[in-house]
Amino acid sequence: EGSRSNIFVINGDTLRTSRVETVLPGVTRTEIIKMARELNIKVIEENINYMELKSADAVFMSGTSPKILPITKIEGNVINRDCKLLNKLMEAFDDRIEKYISENSKKKRLEEKAKKEAEEKAKKEAEAKAKKEAKEKEKKEAEEKAKKEAEAKAKKEAEEKAKKEAEEKVNKEVTKRKEMALAKTSNTTKVNKDIKGSKVNKK
Repeated sequence: EGSRSNIFVINGDTLRTSRVETVLPGVTRTEIIKMARELNIKVIEENINYMELKSADAVFMSGTSPKILPITKIEGNVINRDCKLLNKLMEAFDDRIEKYISENSKKKRLEEKAKKEAEEKAKKEAEAKAKKEAKEKEKKEAEEKAKKEAEAKAKKEAEEKAKKEAEEKVNKEVTKRKEMALAKTSNTTKVNKDIKGSKVNKK
């Protein structure tokens, strides 16, 4: 393995790399092994002696930045760069990355769209709620106003009625007293006439 990378060796149609227990378990390493198996390439994880690298058909290192980076020389020994299996892996890995970026970009766009739609929905719901609350408040205020006006009207009518009844009562009382006074006056007049007539008869 490298300081921040893993080493792969190609022998014929087989891809070899060190066992995960003995090296850095790189994410790119895992993806390359997974991809190779999907492509029906035989993958062997085993301890590899560095002397075996000199006789390999191809050797490459893997990492986040280098992806699949061919190694062309080891201790003066030139390693084949034009390896069919190596090129196949490099091409497939680049396609895999492009697909991942494309899918994630699409996913991100969909998430942003969903987020925007959710925000717009929440905004509309908030506006509808505020509108409903304002309408209910306006209705309540109108009802309270109508109630107060009705109460004021009823109070005024009751006062006017009470006033009218009081006036009628007073008028009746006055009329009654007038009638009583008139009756008294009539009686007095009658009495006076009777007295006067009585005096005339005596004469």
